[in-house]
This record gives sequence, structure tokens and C-alpha cells, in this order.
Amino acid sequence: MSSRLPHTLFRATAIGAVMLASLLLPLAAAARPTQPFAAAAVFPLWWSRQRVETAVADLAMTARPGRLPAVINVTGGATLHHQLREAGAWILLDPRLVTCAS
Repeated sequence: MSSRLPHTLFRATAIGAVMLASLLLPLAAAARPTQPFAAAAVFPLWWSRQRVETAVADLAMTARPGRLPAVINVTGGATLHHQLREAGAWILLDPRLVTCAS
């Protein structure tokens, strides 16, 4: 019985990852920022709120934290999306979508 446990655990993890990806990828594609000067940036989930705020401090005119520590709503200049990616953001979303949920 114990020899089947690693196989079952691997299979369950793989199925869970596929399910999560199938839910998140279409959401991320549909929720792309529509304004070039504003975005909700999702940074690595293990980053603290302070690290996220430090990452966007120099490039954002305004920054409001999201409900999760790794999410922040920012407004900035014309190259904001590029700068957020360089600062470490994984996903950029329409800030209106994130604001509604928080």
C-alpha cells in the first residue's frame, strides 16, 4: 500500500496543477490591463508587502496594496507595464478587477 502512495500523490498534484492552470490562465488573459498607465501587479507570492512596495516605490506615482501582500495596484508613466515586469511582477491585471475583489 505504501508503494502506491508516492504515485497517487504525484498524480493528484499533477491533476491539481492542471486544474489550477486551466482556471488561472484564461482569467489572466481576460483581465489584461486596458490602461497603459495603471495595473494591478502580482509579484511572487512569497514576497512580503514591504518588499513589493519597495519594488514599485521608484516607478509608481501611486500605489495601493491589494488584499494579498503580493498584489499591488499602481499608476505610473507610459512604460509602467515594462517597469513592473522588470521589478519582478509575474502577472499584470486590470486594476478594476482586483479592486472589485478587495
